[in-house]
Amino acid sequence: MKRAVAALSALLTLLLIGYLFYVSDQIERQSTLDEARPADVIIVLGAAQYRGRPSPVVSPTTGV
Repeated sequence: MKRAVAALSALLTLLLIGYLFYVSDQIERQSTLDEARPADVIIVLGAAQYRGRPSPVVSPTTGV
C-alpha cells in the first residue's frame, strides 16, 4: 500500500512540474508577441477628477 501511495504521489508531482513548465512556456511565448495597434481613445482607471479636470497624475504638464 505504501508503494502505491508513493507511486501516486510521484506521478502527481511529475504532472504538477510538467504543468508548471507548460504554463511558463506559454507565458514566455505570449510575452514575445507585439500586439500593439493604434487606438483613438485610452481609459485611465483609478485617476481622480476635480471639477471635470483630471488629477495632476495624468496631467500633460507632468509628461505622463
